[in-house]
Amino acid sequence: MKFTFRSELESKPNANGYHTIFVRITQKTQGDQKPILKRVHTDYSVKKSDWVEKSREVVKGGGVKKTHPNASVYNSKINELIYKGEEYAKNNPLATIDEVKAYLDGKDITVKNLLSSYIEGLKLRNPRNWSISTFENIDTLMREIKDFGSLKKIENVDFKHIDIDFLKELDETFYQNLAPATANKKIEMLNSIINLAKDEDVLEESYNPTKKWRFRPEPQTIKTFLTEEDILKLEEATLTSPLSDARNFFIMQFYLAGKRVSDVLLMKFTSITDKNFRPINIEQIREVEARYTHYVYKQFENHPRLHSVKLPMVAKEIILHYYQTRKNNVFVFPFLEDSLESDKYGTAKLKNQIESKTTIINKNLKKIAKLLELPNFSTHTARRSFAQISRNLNVSDLDIKDALGHSDIKITQGYLDSTDYSGIDRALESVEKKMKNK
Repeated sequence: MKFTFRSELESKPNANGYHTIFVRITQKTQGDQKPILKRVHTDYSVKKSDWVEKSREVVKGGGVKKTHPNASVYNSKINELIYKGEEYAKNNPLATIDEVKAYLDGKDITVKNLLSSYIEGLKLRNPRNWSISTFENIDTLMREIKDFGSLKKIENVDFKHIDIDFLKELDETFYQNLAPATANKKIEMLNSIINLAKDEDVLEESYNPTKKWRFRPEPQTIKTFLTEEDILKLEEATLTSPLSDARNFFIMQFYLAGKRVSDVLLMKFTSITDKNFRPINIEQIREVEARYTHYVYKQFENHPRLHSVKLPMVAKEIILHYYQTRKNNVFVFPFLEDSLESDKYGTAKLKNQIESKTTIINKNLKKIAKLLELPNFSTHTARRSFAQISRNLNVSDLDIKDALGHSDIKITQGYLDSTDYSGIDRALESVEKKMKNK
């Protein structure tokens, strides 16, 4: 973790016209996030006329002028704080800015065990490559923990506050207000943070409040997907914008092996290539083997990976449809602003745009479902529908996993097992047929 230390003077004077001397700690952050700043105040203050912004007497930052009677004492104190801060940060690479400040303030607390401080450090280190949405869920969990029962009056929640009794109370509150699956996920999230803290030697291995924890059973839910007949009905429906744009977006997702929303929203005309990954003339897209070739970004990773998928004729027709009126635009679909092309994936601006446009598309898909008398469906249904229809066509689960980009076959099977009763149906049909022939 990278910190910088610099001595500065408080901009506003006190009642006597003196300005307090402090050391500013700056913690660099990732992406477009602003640096985190903390101040460590000294016991000294001087008039502005006795301060110089760049001093040779101070290792970094401003200092007290030599003409001041206490210049040597004050500047020595500044240097001491800066040296101590740099040394502490060097010897404690996992330290957070709150820990460094607490150390320089001389507070007698075990700041490493502060749960909130540890999570702030996780956001910067991110050793498990957790997504932005995961950290947003963690922030929500932390707010819920801080607002809960006996912890309301505690300014800094410590890991030691999380014990089995606390978990029981928290669990009971969650289950009164949330679905069982959501409540279980929150406890699992807290457990993941604890395990990671132990892996990083922040916590003792013996600390394990969730060791004897038993999650409540979750009722199985029926997960919606569209059948082949539903997809064809959707394709053939006569719709006008904005419903037609939402329909086309969903159909594109489906025919691109259940592409994620962000990948389709960010589809550019320049991303349509031939089989050798060279740009093509969109007007001739019907005559060539065209592919959607683009980079897949994993949030918080520096190096994206190239991904390419063959475009079926239905997808080609959709691209050609938008090219007629949007050839001078960057993105194929009329949802994102062209100015977002230069935004790095994961920045707050682009992320907010993707989330807001996804909400709009899903609202229109809901209207389409009602209009066409289809089951309610959303953008995510495209992935589930592709997976289920693929299995019905005897595509292997492993190939479906690769098409969907899942990291684990269990995730893919979770998409399928809740709705696929074809094996049972075949067994019953066989028995029925056998009994009738007797």
